[in-house]
Amino acid sequence: MVVDVGAYNGDSAVFFALAGARRVIALEPYPPNFELATENLRRMGLEDRVLMLPVALGAQRGKAQLQVAAHEPDANTLNPAGSPLQRLIDFTQTVEVEVWSLEDLLTQVGQEEIDFLKLDCEGCEFGLIEALPVQALRRVKVWHIEYHAAPQPLVRKLEAAGFSVERRLDRRFLGYLVARRREV
Repeated sequence: MVVDVGAYNGDSAVFFALAGARRVIALEPYPPNFELATENLRRMGLEDRVLMLPVALGAQRGKAQLQVAAHEPDANTLNPAGSPLQRLIDFTQTVEVEVWSLEDLLTQVGQEEIDFLKLDCEGCEFGLIEALPVQALRRVKVWHIEYHAAPQPLVRKLEAAGFSVERRLDRRFLGYLVARRREV
């Protein structure tokens, strides 16, 4: 199973489905983006292979205020004030969204573990990864994480949880980590 956190318009979910993923779960909390992704999946005939969920992924279940970027609909974030994104992007409104934990997601979709999880949540990655206990982190075989700011806390946490971590496209405010679970 593949999970796409921060599905935006569904482009990655479409890619995963067309690349052979048997099941894709895509999370997009912002209603206009969720509707766009759902329509794109319908047009591609992939509704039976991709489940769209109108939720965000967070440390715990609840509600949160999603900050909406005025001119960059793929940059909406639950990220707290003071992050690099806050200084670079004009956030003009907030929308209350539902947040699920990783455990909530796995329970809702009836899975014990995830083969591949793409995490593109515009700054929420630090709080999410830091809050997850090791046993929850290890329910994912491969993490693909877009990060904003220095990735060292993410790398330390993932390595301590038994993942080998590779950094890709390491720029000042943007980069990617691929963390593969080592078997014990």
